[in-house]
Amino acid sequence: AVIHAVNFAVRAGLTFGGIGRGQADLMLAYLANRVKAFVCALGPLDDVSLAIAAGAMKAGIPVLSDQAVPEIPGALLSRPPGEEMVRAGMEARGIKVKIVKVPVPIAFGPAYEGERIRKSDTFAEFGGGRSTAYELVTSAPLSEVRDREILVVGPDIPDVKKGDALPLGIEVRVAGTRMQKDFESVLERRIHRIVNFGEGTMHVAQRDTTWIRISDEAVGRGFRLADLGLMIYAKMLSDFENIVDKASVMIHTREEDVQAGLALAREVYAERDARAVTLTDDAVGEFYSCTLCQSFAPNHVCIVTPERLGLCGAINWLDGKAGYEITPTGPNQPVLKGNELDRAKGAWEGVNDFVREHSRNTVPGFNLYSIMEAPMTSCGCFECILALVPEANG
Repeated sequence: AVIHAVNFAVRAGLTFGGIGRGQADLMLAYLANRVKAFVCALGPLDDVSLAIAAGAMKAGIPVLSDQAVPEIPGALLSRPPGEEMVRAGMEARGIKVKIVKVPVPIAFGPAYEGERIRKSDTFAEFGGGRSTAYELVTSAPLSEVRDREILVVGPDIPDVKKGDALPLGIEVRVAGTRMQKDFESVLERRIHRIVNFGEGTMHVAQRDTTWIRISDEAVGRGFRLADLGLMIYAKMLSDFENIVDKASVMIHTREEDVQAGLALAREVYAERDARAVTLTDDAVGEFYSCTLCQSFAPNHVCIVTPERLGLCGAINWLDGKAGYEITPTGPNQPVLKGNELDRAKGAWEGVNDFVREHSRNTVPGFNLYSIMEAPMTSCGCFECILALVPEANG
């Protein structure tokens, strides 16, 4: 089995890599870096098969055996045959499966975002003052998250009558080599948009004030809570592919389970809020840019700091940090503060240099804390300007 797998991988290097006769080192590098291959070796191992497996590992191709073998992380692994073995091989080679079309019984996409479901068209709802509901995203080590595990614990939609309100707890666990605890709240807020992508699903608010409605039409098409979990799972992996490698979703609908989960969720919320209080402009060495609006305001640059949102109000400092990790060449870039030029007005040399370069030398710089002297530019996305007048006690 090992020989056949390696032979196929070598042919890829010969065919697509342009590697010629005798270029052994180039072939080994190509196999290790370009060909996402791994070997599932089933059955007893003898000296010959072990020697062949060593050759595969030399080429950077991990070998997975269903026998008890001393493991070499990323190279030789012991796993039971079947799905777990394949998952381990994919994880070792960094292979991710994208769900291009989410297999749910309703239409799903941004075209349905903003849809409102009236009470008369609602089959079931969760939260919104009629029941207890919360949503929580937490991170864990890769070994502790079973990818694509979607569980519904408690009554499902077919178990209730039209117009009923069920308690709801949505718990999402994510894992990734580049995942950071600070990103949890960013991913959690994305649940709002994901649920609203469904034709016949409506989501309002977040945390423990969340409110979800599911329409008669969606239920008539066979929509269930497991489909809600699948929507969240698929978009977490596709929208955050650079930081999320694995995800699982658990949905609770039993009152006692929801109450227990809510207590733990509120502890996490409180911890995040305490962290946000300590996150000040002085506590960080870099801010983040946002140039999303340059499609219609080509010389505008937003500088997002822990104490200042983007001009649109939709992005905070942690969003910018996560955005950079997700898309390193995207609109959110780290901006080193550099030398402090004016502490009171909020001027830094590094910020001014960045703004000047990315506004195409149109804006020489600005003061973050002044509205009268060199304020930040605007893309036009506002309806009013709010200013604080300390002399008038605010």
